[in-house]
Amino acid sequence: MAYNRDADGYAVPPTPGRPSGLVAPSDAGSSRSSRALVEDTYYRDQNLAANHIYMRPPYDQFPEHVSRLVDQVRQSRDSPGPTLNQVRHDAGLYQLEMEGLDEPAILIERYFDDNVLPYPNPGDDLRRSDRQPISRHAVPNYGSSLRISNPIPNILYGYSRHHAFPDQGP
Repeated sequence: MAYNRDADGYAVPPTPGRPSGLVAPSDAGSSRSSRALVEDTYYRDQNLAANHIYMRPPYDQFPEHVSRLVDQVRQSRDSPGPTLNQVRHDAGLYQLEMEGLDEPAILIERYFDDNVLPYPNPGDDLRRSDRQPISRHAVPNYGSSLRISNPIPNILYGYSRHHAFPDQGP
């Protein structure tokens, strides 16, 4: 199936129709269910598409402006990291590897919190926020009756705006 492309070169598939007899998650009424909007079977196909958000296959090339940004972020730097010996002797990582998919997600999250994405020290210019909703104005809304859930990332990192880059002017 051929798709139209938007101005950035992303494939834009046609908005899928709703199979008869089904009600879109946001059309089901005002009562809240215990299930998250994103867990609905048709959320990606209907709600996201109705708001011009499309899932791209991993083999599609990025638009040029996105590729430039990715290349800039990937540039070589002297970032600290664990040595191979430290990784090989990490008992917590070994335990996660051995228990595999049987490991509860919370234990995996704790491992990452403690070892990969730790909290910055007090006074550091690096800041961390856990489970803070993305501002609603940053979530696309094209006036569709099909809502987009408000993303709540597990972790966001940022810098102190007053002290992180003192050599750069406003």
